[in-house]
Amino acid sequence: MSIPPAGFATHGEAVEYVHSAAEAGLDHLVTADHVAFHGGRGRDGLMTVSWLAGLHPTIGVYVGVYLLALRHPVAVARQVSTLAEQAPGRLTFGVGVGGEDRHEMEVVGVDPATRGRRTDEALDVLRPLLAGETVDHHGEFYEAPDVSVLPAPSRPVPITVGGRSNAAVERAG
Repeated sequence: MSIPPAGFATHGEAVEYVHSAAEAGLDHLVTADHVAFHGGRGRDGLMTVSWLAGLHPTIGVYVGVYLLALRHPVAVARQVSTLAEQAPGRLTFGVGVGGEDRHEMEVVGVDPATRGRRTDEALDVLRPLLAGETVDHHGEFYEAPDVSVLPAPSRPVPITVGGRSNAAVERAG
């Protein structure tokens, strides 16, 4: 079940929504991710699923899709690892390159033409960090010298890739 684009009017409305979804037998809540979509709208996907996971003890949460190219992968690994510790086995982390609003990328200093390469490189850093490995990465877009993110998630966090291109299929592995 997707979170309404406009969000919730009250905290109580959100609690009711989440519990109703779980009682209906749904296993995941899905939210999008945006930094400044079409004039500034949107919510941070990881912050939103962290909040939603805290509203119910068992329902899964799914970011679909997180604009990974707009963030540093070490910081994202820390956020994902923390959420995975707080809600073990309940997070599915979907990533994508975006592209519907090129200005959203420009406002954080990302050239929209590089978003695919940035996402690929960020995944090269993120995946081993979430597996508990130490990374020593010096890339085109990101520096991650001799870094670990511990504790690593006790259960693997599924990472999905969204997109409408052959590159997205390749990115998914």
